[in-house]
Parts: sequence; C-alpha cells; structure tokens
Amino acid sequence: MKLHHVFYRVDKEFKHKVENNKKTMWLFSNNSDVKKKNVDIFISGAGPAGLLASLSFASLGYSVFCVDPKKPVTQVNDVGADLRTTAFLQPAKSFMESLGLWGKLEPHAIPMDIMRIIDAEGDKWPPRAIITKDFLASDISELPFGWNIPNWLLRRTLMEKANNYTNLELGFGLTTSSFIRRDDCLLYTSPSPRDA
Repeated sequence: MKLHHVFYRVDKEFKHKVENNKKTMWLFSNNSDVKKKNVDIFISGAGPAGLLASLSFASLGYSVFCVDPKKPVTQVNDVGADLRTTAFLQPAKSFMESLGLWGKLEPHAIPMDIMRIIDAEGDKWPPRAIITKDFLASDISELPFGWNIPNWLLRRTLMEKANNYTNLELGFGLTTSSFIRRDDCLLYTSPSPRDA
C-alpha cells in the first residue's frame, strides 16, 4: 500500500509539471522541412523500452511523440526480425497487465526458474568457469524470477496497442541527431532520409 502511494505522488507531481510546462516541439530536418507539434512527452527510440514508455505515458493521458529510424519488424520470419529475447522480472508483469499487454504476451513468455551466475576468467574463448552458482526462484516465491519474451513478438504487441491511442504518434523514418530544450519549446533536429 505504501509503495502504491509513492507511485501516486510521483505521478501527481510529474503530471503537474507536464501540465504547467507544456512544450511546443519544433521539428527540423536537413531538407528545410519544419513542423510544429504540441506534445507533452517526446521519446527517441521505438524499441521495447521506448514503446513501453510511450504506452505508459499515453495510458495516463499525456500526448506522446515517439520517433525511430526504422519501423519495428513484427513477424518472426521477416528480414530484420529481432530474434533475441528480453527478460522481464516479476514487477514487469503487473505493469504490463495494467497496460493490457500481458494477456497476449503470457502464452509466449518463457519462465526464468533458475538464475545462474558464473565467475569466469581467461583471455581465450570460451572463458573458463571458476565458480558457478544457481539460484532457484522457488526458494523465494511461487512465481519465476521473471519471463523471457521474444523481441519480435513484444514489438508486435506493443505496436498493436499503440495504434489504439489517439494521443500517441509514432514517427518512423526519423533519426534524432540533436535536441535543445528551451523554457517554451523543444528544438528537435532529424537528418533528412538521404542524409541519415
């Protein structure tokens, strides 16, 4: 209960700051194309962290503009698909449930029941293990330490959810080369596609 109260206070203070310091974004590209946007939150990068942050802010009612040079690949067999996984610890489950994401991700989430720490040495590959220690999730909880989720699936689920928010705009094909914060605006510079 106390932890919930801390999160509420932080969110309340953050919301007050955002509402009283709403920024105008001036977007510049090297081909002299200038655009003006009024947004609360600007996020550079639409990987798993950037998309989760964008969804989180949008779900709280903030206007969000998230940019990335490339649209995420969301099918496992498509060229450029990210076949790695991202590990999410236990608190991430309730966070993703609050955003309405966990139901689609859970069937593909691989539980992390064992955490192995290896102390290794050596300048040749593979290094030689000196000490190996396993930790079992069952020693501390009925739940696993967390879950591994395939990145391509995570991005697809996040993109599908992002399309449900009218206050969240995804700007693909935009690279952040610089930005300058001012009291009344944020100046964002992106190279034109031919310069990127």
